[in-house]
Amino acid sequence: MFPPVGWADVATKSELDSLRAEMRSEFGSVRSEFSAVRADMRTLEANLRTEMHQSIRAQTWALVAWTTGLAGLIVALGR
Repeated sequence: MFPPVGWADVATKSELDSLRAEMRSEFGSVRSEFSAVRADMRTLEANLRTEMHQSIRAQTWALVAWTTGLAGLIVALGR
């Protein structure tokens, strides 16, 4: 029924309570660390979105300027 071990290998209720408290503390620490990582990731995501928005906007305006200039050049050469 039970494995052949001595009484020294059996955990007591107080040892289990101590282990439970230690595990709760450790899990609390892990949760706090994950919360910090999540906050950092949200900040990075917001920064990336801002940079992408600025880059795409600048690229769009450059493309509009090039297209307008090229259209004007074609019209001028066509006359």
